[in-house]
Amino acid sequence: MHSVNQDTIYLSDRTLDIFGDLYEGTLVRHLGEHYEPYVNPDRYYFLYNYYCTDNLPINIGRINSQFKKHRSTDISGNIGEALIIPSLSNALYKTSNDISFHRIMAHNMKCPDYLVSLSNNDIVRLWGDGIKKYVPDIDWPIEVKTYLEKNNAYSSKAFKQLNDYWEECANSGSPNLVGYGIIAIIKLSRKEINFFLYLKNKKFTLKKFHDQVYAEKIDLNQIEGMFYK
Repeated sequence: MHSVNQDTIYLSDRTLDIFGDLYEGTLVRHLGEHYEPYVNPDRYYFLYNYYCTDNLPINIGRINSQFKKHRSTDISGNIGEALIIPSLSNALYKTSNDISFHRIMAHNMKCPDYLVSLSNNDIVRLWGDGIKKYVPDIDWPIEVKTYLEKNNAYSSKAFKQLNDYWEECANSGSPNLVGYGIIAIIKLSRKEINFFLYLKNKKFTLKKFHDQVYAEKIDLNQIEGMFYK
């Protein structure tokens, strides 16, 4: 079973500044000023580098002139992370203050961005009544991946971070948290947020999941022991 719950938020630069100050994991002030140049870069002259030479372009083997500035994945990632809690609250018809959450971090390992308290009713409102009996009463790990262009590698990285989180839970006396998580995919160029819910089924084992997500080639829609909503 594979479907997606989608949400769209309309916001100003100032609103994104506030969301960034409240929710992002890295200190970047005035985050809203980056949004439009990152989403629509060709509209902005400062995307292009300044040159004080007539000897262009440079072509020395694999070395070439850099005509355009790179858009930092750190900045685009911060934009995505700043939108998650407001987006969830919007989809649940709540205020952001009504969503209980933690930003989380780990030492010497990758982990999801958030732990969010979502009730059984919250999950049902977002993904439908058909999964109600499968939903545990836990704080849900949410891993956020943001991209400017299409990039399937982000989904793979998100699964690896869920896997590492679940392994830490299993090794720390919290096996009831294993096999449940949410991945949020932010498509900045399309101004779109997609939430994917992952629930284990009877065939799930953490070792098998680990082996599958760390394989070089994997169809993330066909991971054995999981179903998606």
